[in-house]
Amino acid sequence: MRYMVNKVYVLLFTCITILFASCSGGTQEPPSHAEVDSIVNARVNALQVQMQSKNDSIINDMAKKRADSILTIMKGQNNPAVPQTVK
Repeated sequence: MRYMVNKVYVLLFTCITILFASCSGGTQEPPSHAEVDSIVNARVNALQVQMQSKNDSIINDMAKKRADSILTIMKGQNNPAVPQTVK
């Protein structure tokens, strides 16, 4: 009987020790304001570069289409065999 009580105390002591060991990990300090600012600024800059390159691509595509249509119109005006209609 005494042996069983000692086992219970050892088990209880082990569980409490594990509980305290797992809860003591909260000693990390939160990041400072400057660290948060630098992280946010880096993320904003990365997104800005990504969006700028996407916008540049869209603008270049639109400019190419417009230039192609202007060239097509100019070629049509220089060709006397193509009758031009007045609208």
